[in-house]
Amino acid sequence: MGNHPEIATSVGEIGRRFDALSGRRDRALTTGRQIVRLSANAIRAVHRGDRDDAQTLIAQAGALVRSLTEDLAGTPEIWWAGYVQDALKEFTEANIANAVVAGNPIPSAADLGVEDAAYLNGMAEAASELRRDVLDLLRNAQHDRATALLATMDEIYDALVIVDALPGDGAPGDLSVVAVGPGDLGDGELDAHGMAPVAVLASLGQLGGALPPTYVVGCQPADVGEGIGLTPAVAAAVDKAVDLVTDLVTDGLEDAPLAGRDRATAAPSSAERGEEDRP
Repeated sequence: MGNHPEIATSVGEIGRRFDALSGRRDRALTTGRQIVRLSANAIRAVHRGDRDDAQTLIAQAGALVRSLTEDLAGTPEIWWAGYVQDALKEFTEANIANAVVAGNPIPSAADLGVEDAAYLNGMAEAASELRRDVLDLLRNAQHDRATALLATMDEIYDALVIVDALPGDGAPGDLSVVAVGPGDLGDGELDAHGMAPVAVLASLGQLGGALPPTYVVGCQPADVGEGIGLTPAVAAAVDKAVDLVTDLVTDGLEDAPLAGRDRATAAPSSAERGEEDRP
């Protein structure tokens, strides 16, 4: 017996907590994969017009989302992991795509029990999924319904703001706002189940639409190599980036002209203009 039995006690307690956390992580991975699979199958059911099957699959995924939420209460290190939030994004996408195609009200983030970022990402991907339905409707000469779905796509993308790393000549953490015009998009090769925002936006002209006001809020990265998390300089810029996005959505979109990447300008945040910081 050593002089400090509390060492073994403390280490044992920590080990048990680690084991419990590992168990939750394993369950989250399994449940997340099930949510993604059910959501993808629900979207396929929406595309083929099988509303009952879509609703059944969405209900099954919803039950798993509620179970996942309960199981991960008090473990933000798992809840905010990419595989959990990605599953919630896919669940959101299935719900919104189903609602739009069925002509029902679009559920909110609170209705679905998902975080805001996962909800917005899922909404954007749901809009991209509508392209397949629009094309099917056009092939069947259902022009009015196709126009209605296209209008919904335009509504979702009406003021799209993309936040991303934007390498340039500035110091790490420097922010800039780039207005994107049609000439910046290229052809936008499309994959119905893996469409990037550029591909979705480039396809609008093919569907009779027009590019909405589109901006990239860019942050100069310190390191673009493989890794997890943000570098200190980029992490310190997050609050200012939030201010920029908020300012664009509330103040800067209505009259802002579109310009190409070479017209990038750094926009001041609310804090830099002397306004109070947002909570």
